[in-house]
Amino acid sequence: MTACYFVTDDRRGPHFISPKSEKADELINSARVVLVENDIPETLQPNGTLIQLHQGTPIMQLFLDSKEPIKNIETPFYRAKRYNRWLQFDYVIHSADDISHFYQTAFPSHQANVLAYGNPKHQYLLQKRNESTTPQQYKKSFKINDQKPVLFYAPIGLVSAQQLPLSDALFKAYHVVVQGVDETMLPEEALVAPSILVLKT
Repeated sequence: MTACYFVTDDRRGPHFISPKSEKADELINSARVVLVENDIPETLQPNGTLIQLHQGTPIMQLFLDSKEPIKNIETPFYRAKRYNRWLQFDYVIHSADDISHFYQTAFPSHQANVLAYGNPKHQYLLQKRNESTTPQQYKKSFKINDQKPVLFYAPIGLVSAQQLPLSDALFKAYHVVVQGVDETMLPEEALVAPSILVLKT
């Protein structure tokens, strides 16, 4: 039987290894199959099949289709380094059937298979969408009533206070749950979600 390990600080256990551990690099480099949800650090050189999982539908220009001026200024040879890292991927698996063409222009996909096989997180949520207990548990944890619909705002990338699309009218119409934004910039009406949503049963 092949052992499966998760490199993460989010869980503890015999098959969970911290990315800060010395064992993590050795494990990733020697694994037969490596699944990642983001770019891999330059220090890693996986020898097995490398698979990237992408979540959701792109709502902004990605990598080669984006000029990324800030990254290019801050990091010498940023695009070249990232391009070379992407050449290592054997598969890119994303979650929507009709968006493969975005990946084919945005990334050096001539060496990788770009496949629309869905995303386990999305599939889990779709399976649970008709179970009333899950949304009710989230509403209870955020102290949300049923008088207004819920809007979840989780921007991709950093935003400044001037870029926040949060207005008084929005808060009057919705319970606004925010994730991934500096809390000091948020109005007091915003409900701050933790980086990982956990339900307690």
